[in-house]
This record gives sequence, structure tokens and C-alpha cells, in this order.
Amino acid sequence: GAEEFAPPEPVGDPAEFGKNIQRTMTLLATSTPERRNTVRVLFYGQSVTRNPWWEDVAEYLRETYPHADLEIENRAIGGYGGPVLINTAEFDLYPYYPDLVIFHVWGGVESGHQETIIRRVRERTTAEVLLWTSNLRWPRSVPPDGDPQHPDVLRVDAQDQAIHDLYHRLGEELGCEV
Repeated sequence: GAEEFAPPEPVGDPAEFGKNIQRTMTLLATSTPERRNTVRVLFYGQSVTRNPWWEDVAEYLRETYPHADLEIENRAIGGYGGPVLINTAEFDLYPYYPDLVIFHVWGGVESGHQETIIRRVRERTTAEVLLWTSNLRWPRSVPPDGDPQHPDVLRVDAQDQAIHDLYHRLGEELGCEV
């Protein structure tokens, strides 16, 4: 069987979690059989956003808030980094006009494309934005028990740190949930 791991400790103050998605949470929490609020949730990004975990999140929302009329879509496109998604977003992100965008992209930090997409969501829609930082990665070029100081490991770590830094800065500046 798979080895069990204890859940990690939360990063930051748990009392602050969700402070930047209060409108969406209120719509969900105040839905009743008599007053069913429509809540549109859009997952956007690349393949890691497209992976099956999003379906677990959607199912959790449906089970937890059965009286909300949930419209949940995943329009993530595998292999499309910020420099390409900045174009597709014109047709499949902003016009969807979601209440909540759940967003992660690997590429486009250096070019500013990710930041532009997130700023445009905030400028062109009333959507709240949940930015999720990168999951733990290990480059395929390095064996699992390989040197953590290998240049490929350090490169991946630097990319992930850049995403982390961008998302936390934009979270503060634009009121996005991280």
C-alpha cells in the first residue's frame, strides 16, 4: 500500500484563509432551496490545472453547497504557458465572466504574461481570483534520490519560487486569494 503522510502544516494564518473570496463564499453559503444562487467557477491554466484533482474540488463544492446552482468549467489547456494563454483568455476566460477563477500557469512569469492575465481578470470582470502556487516538482533528468543541488533541480526550484513570489505579490496588490 501507499505510505501515509501527515498533512502539512498550513502556511500563514488559517483565520485569514478565504478573506479574498468572500463574495463567492457568501453566494455559496447563503444558497437555500428557496433561493438558489448561481455561482460560476472557472479553472484556468495549463495541464496541471487540467489534471483530475479539479473534479474532486468541483464534487466537493457540489456536495458541500447542494443548494447553489454551480456552473463549473475547466478551460485549462495543456502545454499553453502565459505567452499563449494571454491570447486564448480573450475568448475563453474573460467572456465566461466567472464569479471565481482558480488559476495556475507554469510559464510566462518573466515575460509578464501571467501578471497581465490576472490583472485583466480583475479589470474586465467582477471575478474573484484564487491563485494556487506550484506543487512540488522534481525534474525527470535527475534520479529521485539525486543531488538536490543539481542545476536542473535548482532551475525548477527557481521557476517555482518566481511563481510563488508573483502570486503572493499579486494577492496583496489585487486582493487575490493565494
